[in-house]
Amino acid sequence: MDKATSLPVTQARLASNLRRLREDKGIAQERLAWESGVDRSYCGKIERGEANPSLNVLCRMADLLGVDVCVLLQPPRARTLRHQPSTTSEK
Repeated sequence: MDKATSLPVTQARLASNLRRLREDKGIAQERLAWESGVDRSYCGKIERGEANPSLNVLCRMADLLGVDVCVLLQPPRARTLRHQPSTTSEK
């Protein structure tokens, strides 16, 4: 379980990846739901980790997002920290 959200790890990954990919592609939640054949509120529950969609629903969503279904279940990518220049001057 993911300690921060109390969700099973895979469910938390799915929720995070689905929302990120949808937003990155500029697809509204309503459109993703409609074209996947699910209710918008159910799509929201998936994105919040409150629902476990069937494999068929996951495959339809992945197709609409232009990714393989396995991408929805992958661990989050490591975020790289950008070097921030110091705001204090050295003397």
